Amino acid sequence: MAIAPINMGVNLQEELQNQLNIDEVFGFDVAGVHIGFDEGTVVSWIIIAVMTVLAIILTRGFKIEGEISKRQLLLEMCYEKAESFFKTIMSEKVEKYIPWLMSMALFIGISNMIGLFGFKPPTKSMQVTLAMALTTIVLVEYCAFKDKGIKGRLKAFTKPVWIVTPINILEIFTKPLSLCMRLF
Repeated sequence: MAIAPINMGVNLQEELQNQLNIDEVFGFDVAGVHIGFDEGTVVSWIIIAVMTVLAIILTRGFKIEGEISKRQLLLEMCYEKAESFFKTIMSEKVEKYIPWLMSMALFIGISNMIGLFGFKPPTKSMQVTLAMALTTIVLVEYCAFKDKGIKGRLKAFTKPVWIVTPINILEIFTKPLSLCMRLF
């Protein structure tokens, strides 16, 4: 007995295109060049603004000495938990980058949940995920050069054997694309 597929009147290709479509919210022309801002970018700005305002409000009145509030205690506990999480994964060297790592993690988490409030997640926009991937690679490479020096970083490209040097160099350019596509 053959089972016939159920036709629900949904064109999956059309539905996927509608879900992935990012419309332009506003734009303007400068010297004949159109500059447009899509939903992903505008929603990213909204998330950044809300995160900034919340950070200012939540950290207002913090004390360095003396009795601290329950709010400060809770936020410090959250920070310490995140700090230990990142240190466990990446080692003690990561300590000065923890605020950046936490900001990126919060942004990605909020970006993925913003759809619950009727907004299109910024991670549906390739330019948002590409910008995040590029900033990550720039920071990683900057830290590698700072940590090992120019000679040490260039020497690291020859590891494990010198023949893989072109592949290791190519990895710097392909890693942002990989990160971008995984987050997208």
